[in-house]
Amino acid sequence: MVKQLDGKLLSEKIELMNQNPYMYKTRLNEDGTVTAYCGCHCLQRRTKKPETNKPPSAYGCAAGAALHSLKIALGIEARIKSIDYPQINERDAYMPFVFEVLENA
Repeated sequence: MVKQLDGKLLSEKIELMNQNPYMYKTRLNEDGTVTAYCGCHCLQRRTKKPETNKPPSAYGCAAGAALHSLKIALGIEARIKSIDYPQINERDAYMPFVFEVLENA
């Protein structure tokens, strides 16, 4: 897949990546950031009594994994800009992670 991405715009790379059912669903935002939608093992382990006092940083493990995957898949340098952690009633929701693109290779 890496050869397919040579010389393509970031938007084209994201479009190709979104065709892969095993990758994070991703969107290029108007401000040049990238949002990846993914689940976290923390969400998958929730029971009928979700943890209400869990700090947003507890979900950094999934954001870090998404960042690593996007760096490799898209050939970019990026950093985590924000983590929109789930609310109590969003047990099955995907969490959006926003990444600031530092360099598009």
